[in-house]
Amino acid sequence: MRAATLTLLAALLTAATPALAGRAGTNPNRDFPAKNAFVECLWGNVPGCDWVFKFGENPSIAAPIEVIWDGGGIYTAYPTTPTTLDCASTVANDAVGGTGATSIRVAGLGPDWELQEAEFVPTGVTPVALSKTWLRLFRMQTLTAGTTETNVGTIFCEDATTGDNVASTDDFTQIRPGMGSTLMAVYTVPACKGMILADITVSVGKGQDSHVSAETRSVDVGVFPDGAWRTILTWDVYESGSAPLENAFVLIPPRTDIRFKATTGGAGVPVHANFMGYMYDIPGCTPPGP
Repeated sequence: MRAATLTLLAALLTAATPALAGRAGTNPNRDFPAKNAFVECLWGNVPGCDWVFKFGENPSIAAPIEVIWDGGGIYTAYPTTPTTLDCASTVANDAVGGTGATSIRVAGLGPDWELQEAEFVPTGVTPVALSKTWLRLFRMQTLTAGTTETNVGTIFCEDATTGDNVASTDDFTQIRPGMGSTLMAVYTVPACKGMILADITVSVGKGQDSHVSAETRSVDVGVFPDGAWRTILTWDVYESGSAPLENAFVLIPPRTDIRFKATTGGAGVPVHANFMGYMYDIPGCTPPGP
């Protein structure tokens, strides 16, 4: 793993060299090559480099351990074959002519583990079929809204075949009322991409404490879905505190699921996790298909 991380960093620095030319200075923080390379990636100056920023919140952890996402409990939406999805709201006003959300954009992975997006117009509590088929869904945002300027109910997407048209822990995504965006410390690296997990912050509210862990599971190890989750980082956070980790440089391979979980010292404790990752094309890679 360490050798692969160094190889990926070397490739990044090589690709970033033209953008870095002429930027040398005397500030050791600014002039650290890897840090500058990441900045050039953010500016769009490094070919084949992209970045992702994920932010998650579980507003009320009550069970012994839960994933940090809007729906609470353990996030389970990891189908093994491309899946059709239905999306709806818990209230009628999330619809054209209503006071809430009038258009929504979702993002995730398609049948070949490729990044894809889709948009839909909510029709209140009546489910809307989401276009395309999906292996993962990890982001949803309100694009336009009525007089409240955001969603007023919980917007959710679920398996079109097995869903029950109820916002619950088996959903693929949820937007809680008034939030306008999913809050999911959950992601899956696309095919033919490597990710360097770089900057992470976890925090806990209400003067409580929490043990937070970052976990990964590779689709390409073992026989999916029998591949095991493994812990890659842990934190203990106390008394409304936060714990940042900069320049973690943890390599996440292609087609790997990432999730943040938490336990707390009391019921109803909010826990948050934010992370940034830098993704790079893997030369010569061909998407493996579903």
